[in-house]
Amino acid sequence: MPARNAAKLDALAAELTAEGIEAAGFTGDISKPDTITEAFAVIKERYGTIDVLEFSPVDQTLGSVEVLDVGPENLQPQLDFYLTGAIRTVKQVASNMIAAESGTILGGGHPRVNPDVVARSYVDLYESRTEAELHYVALDT
Repeated sequence: MPARNAAKLDALAAELTAEGIEAAGFTGDISKPDTITEAFAVIKERYGTIDVLEFSPVDQTLGSVEVLDVGPENLQPQLDFYLTGAIRTVKQVASNMIAAESGTILGGGHPRVNPDVVARSYVDLYESRTEAELHYVALDT
């Protein structure tokens, strides 16, 4: 589980571990590409290939803009963070998933979603799948 806040990651990993789920946190910030590359290198070294990627970063400093006020100056930071961040992150796992003809990439999320529910849902999803397919699920929350 890569994210910016190591303390939150450690707490979530401890909760999952208490439920019998192997979990570990890895610090990385989507706005700092080198940290994402480093985090995935450590994850791959520790676990090997990645079977499931869930991408749902949140940057509270990027406020919403009314549709008629959208322009390059306020849209570009959103694109840089969310779209470019997603592209960089997916590139960390896509080639191995394609080569294995197996893998799942999930995108979406919301800052008020209960992380315990999300984590449990993904574990249940992974456990229930008998034949993984490479696909993308867009969550509209």
